[in-house]
Amino acid sequence: MPADRYEEWAEDRRQQLRRLYLALLVELAGIYEERGENGPAIEALTRVTAEEPAHEEAHAALMRLYALSGSRTEALRQYERLKEALPKELGVRPSASSRALRDEIAWSSFSPEGRRNRVIPLEEPTLKR
Repeated sequence: MPADRYEEWAEDRRQQLRRLYLALLVELAGIYEERGENGPAIEALTRVTAEEPAHEEAHAALMRLYALSGSRTEALRQYERLKEALPKELGVRPSASSRALRDEIAWSSFSPEGRRNRVIPLEEPTLKR
């Protein structure tokens, strides 16, 4: 094997491993959320959005977790991060469900009932590359 891990032949495998890493972090966050451990769930999802700024599901889950934790301001900041990242990375705007969640939080109509222990969907992360 060549010494350079960044040769073109390794790109596909590197991308597969990156997608797996992000999916596992999202799954881990879902497990933490099911257990009511919002802090570790937030930490895992923050790592996802740092690695993949346009990962909308992770941003939406962070918004929900911040709101559940009583940090409405941070939840709204998370939406702004999403709103900035999506056009820059993918040329799109937040989905209707993300906008609706933002509105619920902004207008104080977000209700924790039925929101806790909500499993984060295990979808392939949205990747730029």
